Amino acid sequence: MLRYRLFVEVNDARRDVEKKASEQLHSWLREKNLDADALREGTEVALADHATGSLDHSVRADGSRSLRSVIKEHNSGGHWRTQLTIDVPGHARSKPWLWLDLDGPGHIEAGIPRLARSLLEVFDANAGGVRHGEAQPIWDADEIADLVDAVRDPSRRTLVFVAGSDPRLPFGQWLDHVRNLLRDCVGLAGGYVLSPDATAAFNKAVGEGHRVDPWCVRTFRPGVLLDDSEDGRRHRVLGMDRIVADPVHRLARMLGRRAREAALETPLPTAAVRVDRIFAQIINASLIAPLDKLPDEVPAARVDETVQRHIDPVAGVLSQILGGDVTVERVLELGNLAEAARAAHASRSAIEARLSGYEAELESVRQAHQELRKQLEDTQFDFADVEEERAAAQTEARRLQKLLSRVAKPDDIWTTPAVVTERRPQDYEELVDLIMGSELVQFTGNYETVRDLDRYDTGAWAGKIWDVFGTLDDYVQAITDGSFSGSVQHYLAHTPPGCRTFSIARHAADESDAVKSTDKLRRERIFPVPCAVDASERIFMGAHFKIAQFGQISPRLHYYNDVHRTGKVYVGYIGPHLRNLQTN
Repeated sequence: MLRYRLFVEVNDARRDVEKKASEQLHSWLREKNLDADALREGTEVALADHATGSLDHSVRADGSRSLRSVIKEHNSGGHWRTQLTIDVPGHARSKPWLWLDLDGPGHIEAGIPRLARSLLEVFDANAGGVRHGEAQPIWDADEIADLVDAVRDPSRRTLVFVAGSDPRLPFGQWLDHVRNLLRDCVGLAGGYVLSPDATAAFNKAVGEGHRVDPWCVRTFRPGVLLDDSEDGRRHRVLGMDRIVADPVHRLARMLGRRAREAALETPLPTAAVRVDRIFAQIINASLIAPLDKLPDEVPAARVDETVQRHIDPVAGVLSQILGGDVTVERVLELGNLAEAARAAHASRSAIEARLSGYEAELESVRQAHQELRKQLEDTQFDFADVEEERAAAQTEARRLQKLLSRVAKPDDIWTTPAVVTERRPQDYEELVDLIMGSELVQFTGNYETVRDLDRYDTGAWAGKIWDVFGTLDDYVQAITDGSFSGSVQHYLAHTPPGCRTFSIARHAADESDAVKSTDKLRRERIFPVPCAVDASERIFMGAHFKIAQFGQISPRLHYYNDVHRTGKVYVGYIGPHLRNLQTN
């Protein structure tokens, strides 16, 4: 599974690129106590008991040259594969580039590879005009033009993080803090910290819809449209309140995940795909070559009576094996044949491993394709449901307006009043902040499970989850003040006037009997509660809201209604769909 990808162009002298990259590769291998000097071109060699490495070169007719090294390691966590490709194009107008991929187990959180950090420290590397090393300070307003060009460049492939400032805080202190926030984005995205003057100049250049406020960090996705004020909504802002209140490691993890997903989802440039095919052909040819050395048949024996008399007594055994007379030539030919057979056997094993890898990769792609198709279908159905609800709400609004027009002034009925918009979270960190402040609806589950939903969603689900909290909050208040009595299901079907609600079609009052009677499935739905609710401090939560349909993820919110005893509703789980009889 691909865990990290660095792809950058370098502005260093062309003659030094391969040498500098190779030096960093060898230094990295030695740091890992691997035998860097054992690397040989054209063959895979052992670098340690748990690691192998290979090296291949390609020189093409136009003068382009490429180097690829593949390092494979195995430890208690699983198999890891590091692939470094260096390319120096033959044409001077094309820049050299570096491509580093790290493949590893999906269950382990992969950080920024040390090799990536080392390469970015020695190379002047960028992608689409965006520097990909540590976050860079911009002091002067005169330097802003290049950054604005990079932000709006339609060919830009990666994220750009831009942090603003003003004179209230020492700039050096803010620069260090932003670098900590972006520490998991090294090689995956660009980062810039603007001085107060540069902040003002940047905001003047990009306009109000894309401005970067002081002590905030804005994420600019590819495809920025500065002339479209609505486009600003796509480029999320990490505000000062969040930066002050949340731990640095949590925000760094969130920003790093955002940058990693963008980098992994971006297709490789055509030049890299072309070089990748060349190296695949080189490997295939090296695996097949030993098979060509096998003779079609064992050559016929030639009798040499002089030498024959001096052959060791084992000649009798060899004679039986060869099925004829034993000669020196015949024995040497047999040795050559054995050596070719050994090479062929090694090639066969390597070919089988390579084919198995391709089959595994194809199966993974096939499964991912099926899951994406399912997610697309679910999203389309979700959208259709929302449209139906919107249309029904508009129909009901028109009906009520007609009724009211009979008893009120028409001008009052058809004039749209000013609407006070309630705060809705734009991402999962904001959602967690709001949940922590909720009193009548208390969350007792794992906040990290909530935050992990940002792997699959840009924030739309966060708003829906908060809508459920608002609905349950109004339900508790209605029960408490006596304006309503009944279950949550009944409340959704007959919501009192002025109270918040949620689609009853997305609510399940309980799990199925099959789930409740299957021990391992039931155990998954037992979540923490205060001891005032249950002495064991854990209780089964079968009731749940269906936040969205999205393939195997399809997030759910499980809760326990204890409004008549403790005066609260307890939410024990927010996260991906728990297992059931279909997924078990």
